Amino acid sequence: MAQPDEAATGAARRTVVHLITTLTQGGAERVLSEVVPSPDERPDERHVVVALAGGGMFADLLSARGVEVRSLDMRPGRDLVRGVRRMRSIERELTPDLLVAWMYHACLIALLTHPLRRRTARTRQVWFLRGSLHNLDGFPWHTRTIVRILARRSRHPDVLAINSREGLAHHARLGYRPRRWLVLPNGCDTSAFRTDAADRAAV
Repeated sequence: MAQPDEAATGAARRTVVHLITTLTQGGAERVLSEVVPSPDERPDERHVVVALAGGGMFADLLSARGVEVRSLDMRPGRDLVRGVRRMRSIERELTPDLLVAWMYHACLIALLTHPLRRRTARTRQVWFLRGSLHNLDGFPWHTRTIVRILARRSRHPDVLAINSREGLAHHARLGYRPRRWLVLPNGCDTSAFRTDAADRAAV
């Protein structure tokens, strides 16, 4: 589908950048792949997905739908400085209206890319933290460290989104004090997950 002429519509397309750790198998990765629209679904918006590490099944699925996918080419637990520099370069190129950082490692890159943010800055920033934090013991030490760093800087984004009220309560107990909470519960595709009498009978 052809993109609309900005001069004809009188308004430039909004640019949304989604920053996520990887696009391999995972819950947050799957949700991102489902909510990011294809170019023909939202011709008034440009969505670009940036992963800290390249590759993955959802990178392939998004690319097949025409979504622009990029990578910072970071190695696990390494290349932090290079990753921040590459993210800054991408933001200078795209000048996004909205940056959505999915999960803790991506939020850290978003924080380090703009350590001091003016509220008048063009790019609005959302941290999307999915899941609960009733116990940090199951996380590696570097993830636990990032979780605590983000708690101290949780007023950095314009909005901190989370997918459950229980998760909100857990993060609040750890010291997260954002400017604004936004609860976005997990959805269910009722066209795919529904009762089917014929399937039940066959089973």
